Amino acid sequence: MLMVMLTVANICSAGADAPLGKYAAQLQTECRQLIADAVERPYGIAWGDAPAVGKGTAARPVSMEPGNSPAAGVVLLWAGELLHDASLTNAAKKSAAAAMAAQAPSGQIAALAMFGTTADPKTDDTPLPDRASTTAGMGLMLAVLDPQLNRDQPLLDSVDRAARWMRKQHGNGSWLRADGTKRFIRLDDADFRDSTFALLLEHEVLDRPDSRQAVERAVSQAISLQLNGMTEFLPGARLWGARYETSNEPVPDGDRPKDTADLLATRYMTQTLLGVAVCWSHRSTVAELDRTAGRINPLRRTDGKWKRYEAVGASTPVEAPLGDFGLPPLLASIKSIKNLGRDRYKQLMTQGWPPKRQLIATVVGLTDDPFTLDWPVAASEVDAYVKAHSADWQALESGIPQQLPARVRRLWILLNRAKLEAMAG
Repeated sequence: MLMVMLTVANICSAGADAPLGKYAAQLQTECRQLIADAVERPYGIAWGDAPAVGKGTAARPVSMEPGNSPAAGVVLLWAGELLHDASLTNAAKKSAAAAMAAQAPSGQIAALAMFGTTADPKTDDTPLPDRASTTAGMGLMLAVLDPQLNRDQPLLDSVDRAARWMRKQHGNGSWLRADGTKRFIRLDDADFRDSTFALLLEHEVLDRPDSRQAVERAVSQAISLQLNGMTEFLPGARLWGARYETSNEPVPDGDRPKDTADLLATRYMTQTLLGVAVCWSHRSTVAELDRTAGRINPLRRTDGKWKRYEAVGASTPVEAPLGDFGLPPLLASIKSIKNLGRDRYKQLMTQGWPPKRQLIATVVGLTDDPFTLDWPVAASEVDAYVKAHSADWQALESGIPQQLPARVRRLWILLNRAKLEAMAG
């Protein structure tokens, strides 16, 4: 009890307008504990998988992957803003400096860096290395840059190098992957979406025309990758498969034939289109989203689930797991943006996490369900929302996890709960 009282007092001293509730106090306490457990160096702070022990200068590994240090930095930034706590926002800025320190001369941000007297980024010497840590690092740096009136030049330079590296990876519009000498396109994970979102975010924060052009090429390619070898009226037609040649030709994946729609890949690609539709006035993209929803909905079974795989035109059904694959909230969002219009949809979204913050939260690994219109828009709606998401808040009643991704995920839930608490008054 004494600890809670002291914590609330600390919040009061941080700013007269800071929220004073239970979850605000818990958020501040756990954020400060996270900072205390960081690997701290003169060039920035970051986190390894477990809390740092001791404060020596021996080299320690830190992770820049999504859900790790970049996500921790973003939570600290937004928690500091909510709580009016400069110690948290200052720590977030130091974490952005650490992402700069983990950047290789090429512009790539390493997934793993050794932080000792100097920083040593560990990058893969491959033609097409993994992009996830670069997108996450860009998300953190752009989150710090976005509210600045006089923007920090070293951060701007670092984002520019990362974006140039990303655009080079993008080539003619394909987010290619590599397996040895074999190059291909894969859509059943977040890579295409998050890589596109990182450049979309750079354009939204810094108005970079090169990144806008790259996003537009990615949207064009996303539509061109729809399975179109069969008539549109067959189940699974005009959705997305898991794997393609560099020519955009679908290829077999495991024992599944090449013209097999993957509902997980379809979700990621549809989220990509939704993000662009919300951020930009792309009427054609909104229309494409509506057509996609019209192809997904009929595949839903009577029990409310989907088969993950639908072989287009195949006489023999493909074995597939059942699930919702995150489709229901996505389909609801498509219906809402069609009925409300993009401007009203975007306006309602700003009541919770505005579009730029949706992009940031996605690329740093805080959410896998971006741009859904789920947040309450008035204080009177908060109680119902809290009850509907009661399973999320239960995680806050247990002890703090030791491993970083679980700890950051808990802080993200806590930040949302404290934000709702403040909204309810």
